Amino acid sequence: MPAFVYVPLPCIAAILITAASGLIPFGVMADLINYDIAEFLILIVTCGICVLVDGAVGLMVGGVVSILRTAIKTSMSECCSTRMSDEGTVLICQYTGQISYVNAMVAEKVAQDQIMSHSRTMASGSLQYVLMDLRDVTFFDIDGMEVIKSLSKFCKKNNMTFGIRTQRHRN
Repeated sequence: MPAFVYVPLPCIAAILITAASGLIPFGVMADLINYDIAEFLILIVTCGICVLVDGAVGLMVGGVVSILRTAIKTSMSECCSTRMSDEGTVLICQYTGQISYVNAMVAEKVAQDQIMSHSRTMASGSLQYVLMDLRDVTFFDIDGMEVIKSLSKFCKKNNMTFGIRTQRHRN
């Protein structure tokens, strides 16, 4: 553009820096410092890579690191709680959230440990049924299906009846 040929480069640089600084999310950065310092560090590293290396590389690195961090945090969340029925013969394993590749191994291990723990503390043979309560599960994938199959086999091996509950009663 011929009009900008005569504008000194420092002036163009000042205009660009002023416009770019308006894109910095200072409010988001303050929130991240207060609530989640690790995500703030991911933001700073992503910004540094975008400026010093390449924008696309920075966005990919930041996105992948953030997704992996979220996956690790999700896999550590408690997705299974157990309780005995009023009769004392049914162990109810209640799942919440998701059962997917992120937390399937943890969900299976927690349920198996709880089943074994309850069967050891009770009189021999008094734990007859295990009910997998999936009413509060929002999503599960093929790994979630493997958890169901594995728990079914586990219960069969330990002479227990395995059942699944999938929906709430409607009034």
